[in-house]
Amino acid sequence: MTKRILAAVLAAMLAIALTGCSERGSVASAEKLIRRNFAWKWRGSELIELRLDIEATKSAGGEWAERYGDDEALIFVSSIKTADDIEGSLSPNEFYTGWQWILTRKENGGWKLRDCGYG
Repeated sequence: MTKRILAAVLAAMLAIALTGCSERGSVASAEKLIRRNFAWKWRGSELIELRLDIEATKSAGGEWAERYGDDEALIFVSSIKTADDIEGSLSPNEFYTGWQWILTRKENGGWKLRDCGYG
């Protein structure tokens, strides 16, 4: 196993333990939801980095879950390079860092992507 893969596995295990999520695969399923959403809505853009923001989840996750009437929340942070033809408020062909993704769910339920942007 390469050092990078081992580091990713250990980081995921730590994230699960620290966020108090009720399922081992919950962080991975949340990340998968973000990646699917990104591929669909951000066509031509590149999701350079995506990671669970443990500190933000610990400090603000409860508020996000409560806002949507859910039990758990995760906050991910990413780096993005936008496509040449991106629409909306982002500039084309630019790098953005610190882009947050907020997900919530009922205990043991499926994740829902609730919000994204700068926190």
